[in-house]
Amino acid sequence: MLSLSVVTLLALQLTLTVRHASGRFLKTSRPSPWPSSSFLQPPSAHGGGRHSRTQPRTRLQQKPPTDQRLETTKKVAQAAVRIPISHMLRSWVLPLAIPPIKTARPTVDDSARLAELKKFDGVFSRDDWAAAFKSQPEEFEYVIDEVEGSIPKDINGTYLRLGPALFERANQTTAHWMDGDGYLTAISFRDGKAWLRSRYVVTPDFLDEQNANQFLYRGCFGTYRNPDSPHARCKRATQIIRTLERLRQGDVPSPLERMTENAMDARLKAPPNTNIALFPRREGPPMLLALHEAGLPWALEINDLSTVGPADMDLGGDVGVAGAAESASSSSSGSSSAGRSSRSTWHWLDGIMEMEGDASNAHPKVEADRGNFVAFTWQVGAPMMGKPMGLTIREWADDGTLLSVMPYEMPDAVAAPHDWGITESYYILPDPPMQLQPLPFLLGQKGPVECLKKLAGPLRLHLVPRPTGPKAGTPPRVVDVGEVGFPIHLSGFEDDEGRVVIYSEAWGPEFLAINRNAESLFGANEGYWPDPTSSPQITLYRTVIDVSSEEHPRVVEHRPTPGFERLSIAQPISHPNRESLPFSQLYCILSHTRGPGWPGASPPQGFARLDVVSKKVDAWYTGRRAFSSQPTIAHRPLPRAHRHPHAHQDLDEETSGWMMGIVHDMERGRPYLAIFHPKYIHKGPVAKLWLKHHIPWGIHTHFAANLHMDKIQT
Repeated sequence: MLSLSVVTLLALQLTLTVRHASGRFLKTSRPSPWPSSSFLQPPSAHGGGRHSRTQPRTRLQQKPPTDQRLETTKKVAQAAVRIPISHMLRSWVLPLAIPPIKTARPTVDDSARLAELKKFDGVFSRDDWAAAFKSQPEEFEYVIDEVEGSIPKDINGTYLRLGPALFERANQTTAHWMDGDGYLTAISFRDGKAWLRSRYVVTPDFLDEQNANQFLYRGCFGTYRNPDSPHARCKRATQIIRTLERLRQGDVPSPLERMTENAMDARLKAPPNTNIALFPRREGPPMLLALHEAGLPWALEINDLSTVGPADMDLGGDVGVAGAAESASSSSSGSSSAGRSSRSTWHWLDGIMEMEGDASNAHPKVEADRGNFVAFTWQVGAPMMGKPMGLTIREWADDGTLLSVMPYEMPDAVAAPHDWGITESYYILPDPPMQLQPLPFLLGQKGPVECLKKLAGPLRLHLVPRPTGPKAGTPPRVVDVGEVGFPIHLSGFEDDEGRVVIYSEAWGPEFLAINRNAESLFGANEGYWPDPTSSPQITLYRTVIDVSSEEHPRVVEHRPTPGFERLSIAQPISHPNRESLPFSQLYCILSHTRGPGWPGASPPQGFARLDVVSKKVDAWYTGRRAFSSQPTIAHRPLPRAHRHPHAHQDLDEETSGWMMGIVHDMERGRPYLAIFHPKYIHKGPVAKLWLKHHIPWGIHTHFAANLHMDKIQT
């Protein structure tokens, strides 16, 4: 229609050119025939007129009678020949064809956000970062009475933070901080008050090593059993080696001694130190679970954080808890293996090197729409024996009822996914190309994680239909999305077109170049703590997959999220009320904004909210001598009927509640819990709750709404 109108006007221009060869149009004093309600009012020759746009209208326009409208139409036709066609094209046609460009000026809030974002320069002290990983051997409980600002009174529940905290025994340290024993810190909130407990997850392995004051078991990340331990298996052999070859220097065992003591011992300690979750039970409050990727969860009492026992997720119904008291009592007698729970450590090789056992993934999901708890276990020994990686994915209803059990194989995987995602229809399982070189592990030289190496090749995603979802019964979709974008943590949903959209924190092409010659998949360490500068920055990747074709899913997009390419981020989470549903906001820790060209990453030094729709970043900088850890949202679970189907149309839902995260202030030598309004993170914390003791830098957090520990008597 628009092109036809332009042709008509050009023809009219030609006619008028013939009729008015002089090119001059006569002025008229007649009133404008254009109806005042029309948005196509011609410009006045004098910039004004009865219906000039510069004059406000004072009343609603009345609809003229039929005769008057006919007369008006005639006047319009007559007036058309008196209006320059160039004016008509410029004033009426072009605005329809080309929408006006709106140039929004930065608001005061935008300026403040940008100013705060510029502070992230990646500068830090290595000594400060190392001090954040100092061991904490003690347990604590107290009321938090040192508060800057005020605690919001509508926070009702318990903040939970789990991480490794014990890295030394006698004269030996762990090879990597992730081999440290799990330490849970919980802060309960009610009526603007807060109280804290910090306790270890007490497993038989923990008790054995505590009583012996030695590392008795190998760790997944390379910690070895000390040949000098009273419980060493090969003391005579190591003494012979020491005497004959004089390899011993000082108090440090030689590499050959360590290899002799640890070779062919595939039993690993799996300290529950990675993540914390709430499992719904059929009766009573939810069960608190401490998780590790190489073992089953351990159940804890929410009342006082005491350890109950290992939780078996293979019982078919409720998650059962084995008795921990018997194994604990036998372990405390000094025996290193008698009475041990078969779930506390994993015998990756038995007497004839046969693999056995399952382990639980450390990142279960809680679906926002129905409240389903979703988790998977994996076959620990499969990669070592050259077998396909077997998973068992289970879903429980929010009342603890088992809904589905789905076995699934990932034929080319050599390790279970570290993290995964769920949408309304699919489980999302990442499968990066990696190689497992088990010989150094079997010889006692390395931990199993150190034997993993990233290979060149595309990242493969398995989209497995959920038995409880709308795609139940359809075949899985397997798609290769590209070589770059090695995923660490991810979240996903299905958009309005049914496409699967995934946001993940991932390493880009720089990681591939570094890892080709690296000794470890996760970079180097300065001590047992990580050296962030040895790895490239972590970027937020966006992946979109068209799954309309069952046989040939199509990758629509796989790249760093536009607008966030220069951000070095980690551990992004969506709002708990949007898990598996479309979201527009992600909360994360932020390291620097210098881009991939900056040499390496840096420790996290602030918090950020990323709006993936508007591309805005709302961040707060902790300072050069402080380090942030993963945030969580203290929220009220939103009933399904009150959730908006499209998150980007309801920002208030995704910024409801309060964002909180631990900040390790190295100037004071102790951390504080920072509480933010999620919509105004750049304005800084509304409250800082100063802890009275040190806790090491940790990974994952959770908020248990409406659940509290027992109050502490003062």
